[in-house]
Amino acid sequence: MKRPLVMMHMSTVEQLRCAGVVAAVTISRSAFPNRLEHDLVLDRFKSLWKKGALAAHDHDMSDNNNNNASSSMLTDDSEHDGMMMGAEQLKQDVDDLLTHALKPMQTKKGGTIIVKAFVIGRTRAYFRAGALEFLEAERLRGLGRWAVAIQRIVRGFVARTAFLLKRNAAIRAIAHMRQFITRRRYLKLRRACIVGQCWIRVKRAIRLVWAMRRAKSVTDIQTRWRMYTARAAFFKCRDAASVIQALARGSMQRPKFRAALTEKKEEAKLENKLLTLQRKLEEAEKKRVAAEKKAEEAKKRPPPPPPAPVPPPREASPRPATPVGETADQARSAPPSAVAAGAAAAAVASVAVVASAEAPPVTPTTPHQLATFPQSPLTPMQLTVQQQHLMDESGKMLEYLRKEVFKLRTQNTQLRTDFDLLKENNQRLMDANASAGASFAALNQHAKQLNKQNQRLQAEVQSYKEQFQKVNLAQVEIKEELKMKQATYIAEVQSRLQYQKTLARIVDTVQDRCRDTRLVEDVLAMSDECESEYLGETRQHGGIGAPGGAFDPQSGDDSVLSRFKNFFG
Repeated sequence: MKRPLVMMHMSTVEQLRCAGVVAAVTISRSAFPNRLEHDLVLDRFKSLWKKGALAAHDHDMSDNNNNNASSSMLTDDSEHDGMMMGAEQLKQDVDDLLTHALKPMQTKKGGTIIVKAFVIGRTRAYFRAGALEFLEAERLRGLGRWAVAIQRIVRGFVARTAFLLKRNAAIRAIAHMRQFITRRRYLKLRRACIVGQCWIRVKRAIRLVWAMRRAKSVTDIQTRWRMYTARAAFFKCRDAASVIQALARGSMQRPKFRAALTEKKEEAKLENKLLTLQRKLEEAEKKRVAAEKKAEEAKKRPPPPPPAPVPPPREASPRPATPVGETADQARSAPPSAVAAGAAAAAVASVAVVASAEAPPVTPTTPHQLATFPQSPLTPMQLTVQQQHLMDESGKMLEYLRKEVFKLRTQNTQLRTDFDLLKENNQRLMDANASAGASFAALNQHAKQLNKQNQRLQAEVQSYKEQFQKVNLAQVEIKEELKMKQATYIAEVQSRLQYQKTLARIVDTVQDRCRDTRLVEDVLAMSDECESEYLGETRQHGGIGAPGGAFDPQSGDDSVLSRFKNFFG
C-alpha cells in the first residue's frame, strides 16, 4: 500500500536491479574494492617517499606553487583559482606518491600499456585488489626503518652515557686507590690502634651475623606456621565444598535416577512377562509334538473297547473367536501394558487349546451334553494344524510386540528431547519478549526527548539564519580586505617556504653525509629552535597559520605542501 514518506525497500531494490545500478556497483567494487580520499592517502602514506624523491618533488612543487601564485595575483577571482590549484596539486601529489609506492604492482597489458594498481578520481583514490594491503605493509616496514634509526640514536646516547659513567667510576676508583696507598703509608705508624679497631669490628660483625641468622630462623618458622594454617584452612574449605557439591549433585540427580529406575523396572517386568510367555509357548509346542506322536501311535494300535459313561463337564462360558487381523490392529493401538496383557491372554488361550487337544475325547451321554457338544468333532490332525496356526500367530504377535515396545521407547526418548528443546525455546522467547518490551519503552522515551530537542534546534536554526545573514555581510567586507593583503602574505610565504626548503636540504645533507651523531643532534636542535622562534613570532604578530593567527604544528607535516595548504586553508 503506497503511503507518503514510506519507502518500499523491496520494490526500490528491484527497480535498482532492473536499472543495472546493483550490477554496476558490484562490478566497480569487484574491480576497485578500496578507496580513500586524497588528503587521507597523502597524510597516511607520505612516509613511503624516499628522501631523494621527496626532496625533488618538494623542489618541483615549490616552483609550481610560485608560478601559480604569481599568475593568481594577476586574475580577479584569485581565491577560487587558489582553491582549484590546491585541489589539482593535491591530486597530482597523490598520483606521484602512489605511482612511486605501487610501482612493484604495475602490470603490462599487451606488452606496451602499463596498468597501474590504482586510479585517481576527483576527490578519492581507488585501489585494485591487494594494493591497499601492499601500501599498509610498506608503511609498516618504513615505520620499522624509522624506528631502527631512532633506536640507533638512542642506543648511541645510552652507550655514551654508560661510557661516561664508567669513565667517571674509573677516575673515582683511581682516586680512591691513590688515597688508600697514601693512607696505608700513614697507617703503618698506627698499627696497634688498627689491631684494636679490627678486633672491635670483628666482634660487632659476629653479633650482627648471629642476629641476622636468628631473624632468618624466626622468619622461616613464621612462614612455615602461616603456610600450615592457610593449608589447613584451604583443605577444610575444599572438603566442605566437596560435600556441598556432592549433596547438591545428589539432590539434582536423585529424582532422575528414581525415574530411570522405575522405567527400568517396568521394562524388566515386560521382559520377564515376554520371556514367561515364550517359555510357555515352547512347552505347548513340545506337548503338541508329543500329542502328535501319541496320535500316530494310537492309529497304529487296534481300536480300544467303548469307554464307560463320563459325568457331564462343567459349563464353560463360550468365548467368541477373535480374528487374527483384529488382534494385530488392537495390539498396534493399545499401550505397552495392554499389549503385554493381550499377549499373556493369547498365550494362555493357546496353552488351553493344547491341553484340550491332549485330553481324551468325551462322549455325550446326557441331553445337556448332546445339546452343547459339537456336532462335528475335530480329528487329531485338525487339532494339530489349528495348534500350529495358533503357535505361529503367537510367535508373530510376540515379535510384533517386541518391535512396538522398541518403537515406543524410541518415540518416548524423542518426545522428551523435543519437549526439552521446546521448553528452552519458550524460555528464550519469553526473555526476548521482556527485553523487547523494555527496549520499546526506552525508545519511546528517547523519541519524546528527540522531539523536544528537535523543536529547540529549530528555534536555534532560525536564530542562526539571522546571524548568518549578518555574518555574510561581514564576510564580504573581510574578503575585500583579504584581497588587499593577499599580495603581502604571498611574498612572505614564498620567502618562508624558500627558507624552510633550504633548511630541510641542509638537515637532510647533514643526516646523510655526517657520521658525527653529536653534530647531527646539534643541527637538528638548531633547526627546531629556529622553527620554534618563527612560530613564536607568528603567534605574537597574528601571522600566517591556523584560524585565529596561531600555527598548529599537528595540522600537517613539515613539508612545503602542508605549509602552503595551511596558508590557504
